[in-house]
Amino acid sequence: MVDAEKWKHFLKVHDFFAAYADQHYGSISEVSTPPATVDAFFSVEVDSVDFYNEILRQFTDIITHIDTLSFKNSGDDSVLVTVCVRDMWKAVESNE
Repeated sequence: MVDAEKWKHFLKVHDFFAAYADQHYGSISEVSTPPATVDAFFSVEVDSVDFYNEILRQFTDIITHIDTLSFKNSGDDSVLVTVCVRDMWKAVESNE
């Protein structure tokens, strides 16, 4: 089942990057959950990554909720940002 607290944090992170992509001629991927993991990933492709003023303040508010963050030049004058939030799901006992 989804960890409710982690889900709130994940939504803040996802919303930040979705808004950033919208403002920087970018796109955001669907959330990916690789098999045999409890982690959630998504990627954002934007024209640049330059956090300043209000954007930097917003980023500092969410950075503690991000477990891994990578930036990669995608080769076509854009930047691919990959975000991971770990432990999104927790095990629950079966009622069987």
